[in-house]
Amino acid sequence: MHPCRVEPEQPDAVVGRALRVGENCVGVPQPGTYVERLNTDSQHYGGSNVGTPLGRAASMALPAHGRPQSIVIDLPPLATVMFEWTPP
Repeated sequence: MHPCRVEPEQPDAVVGRALRVGENCVGVPQPGTYVERLNTDSQHYGGSNVGTPLGRAASMALPAHGRPQSIVIDLPPLATVMFEWTPP
């Protein structure tokens, strides 16, 4: 099952977890590509370098968390990630 097909509790922020979960669906407000701008698990900060492939996630017209679009990202363990929207 695609991770965006299940509607989990609406998060206020995605901060990370003790174990790597893999694909995670996050609702976003508009279509486009979301570029990873901060990943505290990056090797640049001494982390294990787990994150979304190529640091980019294209939105899908699949509502999630009360938003009209969604992206699928990989959450690294015990880390914070931030993404920036870029137009389609």
